[in-house]
Amino acid sequence: MKIAKAIAWLGLLAMVAVLLNGFIIGPFSRDGAELLANPWGIVSVVDLYVGFIIFSMWIALREKNTFLAIIWIILIK
Repeated sequence: MKIAKAIAWLGLLAMVAVLLNGFIIGPFSRDGAELLANPWGIVSVVDLYVGFIIFSMWIALREKNTFLAIIWIILIK
């Protein structure tokens, strides 16, 4: 389990670094238009949101407290 936690923390740090780099270096208003003009960019966006929906459904099914489930689902998006 320690390996899984280490991998999760490394993944979190990598995502924070990449997101900060993206927001600082490239404005999304310009680069997002380029992303959505590319068919593979559209595939990536659809894949991302399908993952959000599936994970949100899993949270809704597993979390007993409805209020907490709603909070978790809102924080995903």
